[in-house]
Amino acid sequence: MHLLNSRDTVLYCNQAWRTMRAVDVEGGHDNRIEKQLAEHCDSGVMVEGRADRTTIYDSWFHDCRVGLYLWDADEVVVERNAVSAPRDHAAVLDQAVDLDGNELGGDVWITPA
Repeated sequence: MHLLNSRDTVLYCNQAWRTMRAVDVEGGHDNRIEKQLAEHCDSGVMVEGRADRTTIYDSWFHDCRVGLYLWDADEVVVERNAVSAPRDHAAVLDQAVDLDGNELGGDVWITPA
C-alpha cells in the first residue's frame, strides 16, 4: 500500500505477505497507519519524502528485514506496535523518535549525526 502525498488518510486493518514494502507513506501529512499486519516483507512500514505528522499505531511487523523504516520524514508518532523476528533491524531511523511503549524484538539503528 502506497500513500503518495495523501492527507488525513487512515489505513486501517490490512495484511501484507512477502512484498517489498507493506506500507509506504511518501509525502503528505496527518496520515494514520493502524492495525496493520506485515509478515515476511522487506519493510513493514516506510515513512519518507517529508511525510509530516504520520502516526503508526497498534500494528505488528513479523519477520520483515526492517520493521519500521523512518527516513526523511517530519514528526512521526509510533505507539503500541510490535516488531518480531526482524531479519536486520527492528527500526531504521534518521532522527530520534520516541519508541517507548512499543515491543521491538531487535535493534534500532539511528544514522550517526
